[in-house]
Amino acid sequence: MSETWVLGNGLRVVAESLPHLSTTSFCLMVGIGSRHEDDGASGLTHLLEHVLFRGCAGYPDAQSFNAAFEACGSALDAATSRDMMTFEASTIPGALHDALGLLGAMVTAPGFAESDVALERSVIVEELQDELDDRGRDVDVDNIAKRAMFGRTGLGRKIGGDVSDLTRLTAADCRAWHQRFFCGENMTLSVTGPLDLVALREVIEAGFGELPAGRAAQAAAEPTSDGTAFTFQHRTGGSQSDLQLAWRLPALRGDVAPVLNMLQRLLDDGTSSRLRHRLVDDLGIAYHVGAALEEYEELSVLTIETQTLHRSVIDAVDAIIGVVGQAASQLATAQEVRSLRARLEYERRALADSSSGVAYLSGHDLLRGRSQPWRDRLRRAAEVEPSTIAACARDFLSPLGLHLTVVGDLGPVQRAALRRRAHRWRGQQRWLA
Repeated sequence: MSETWVLGNGLRVVAESLPHLSTTSFCLMVGIGSRHEDDGASGLTHLLEHVLFRGCAGYPDAQSFNAAFEACGSALDAATSRDMMTFEASTIPGALHDALGLLGAMVTAPGFAESDVALERSVIVEELQDELDDRGRDVDVDNIAKRAMFGRTGLGRKIGGDVSDLTRLTAADCRAWHQRFFCGENMTLSVTGPLDLVALREVIEAGFGELPAGRAAQAAAEPTSDGTAFTFQHRTGGSQSDLQLAWRLPALRGDVAPVLNMLQRLLDDGTSSRLRHRLVDDLGIAYHVGAALEEYEELSVLTIETQTLHRSVIDAVDAIIGVVGQAASQLATAQEVRSLRARLEYERRALADSSSGVAYLSGHDLLRGRSQPWRDRLRRAAEVEPSTIAACARDFLSPLGLHLTVVGDLGPVQRAALRRRAHRWRGQQRWLA
């Protein structure tokens, strides 16, 4: 049983009663991410996420807040992405209302002590060291790839921010950012598990009803150009290079969404899928390779990433391109289709046993304004025919739209070979047999 309602301030709520489960879960989503930030304020959203854990009404510091929350079951997890922030947790059913009350206090009445902001700035600077080399240069392959595709604004911004910007951000910046975006019209809340829906409505109204209505965040349009075909960042140390191949695709809406879903799964959905079989089983040049379909409001991005020895980078790129070309020219086999459909059915059933999984997907549907729930999307994906998947690969995974990013220790001969390939891609509409 599922109910959806809207508070007076515009906060959209979906509650799905799953009485067969033993845990309850919730997911609060805020439509704000690094792509909404202004020049000079890179990392402000991520900093705000951290600072919110530093205390709120009734809980003056991080220790008291986290201890109270963990007494309800799991810890409260939070994450910032390029276009949203999430707060998720699972609880024992009897503690759900207490946990929602704590979450409500956190987002409606946070403390913004300057000392807390300074501490969290330091924590994030430490966190960002994983993305920097010993000269302070960004060597994270996804950060570099997004900058190449989308420039220095919007989706090209680093989620964690730039250290130079972070050091200038203050408590006043965090407070203003919170007031601007933590509002009913820019948030959704999903709750799942064995629920008392009548009591739940009262708890949510008490915890979140005082948020201002505000307005939903609006991001600037992203560049429409194809950007750089090949980007290389030198990184010393280590025996492997990181590489990412990426394509800008349509938004995951309407009829194209289930087809793109199945195309991504054909490339990478299990250890027998095409990418892994080629790079790992056949060639032995990678331990892992994965394809991901990233969703944003007005577009999506398909990424293929792997790590390989520096000397094997060109072989890995050629192998991945070969797999992508085959997806456009060779229909999925009957065995592949059976496997993909079986895995979709397993995913549907596994989600039915996961209060946290259902909470996330239901909340995401609400945030994106989808009329078709996730269960129907999985069903529609399973109905996609092999010929439609191949046509999708031909239309969208073209050489003309490919962005290749490599981070590692490549010599001039290797770099020149990759540039020649990139130049050739920009002259092709279709992959050559």
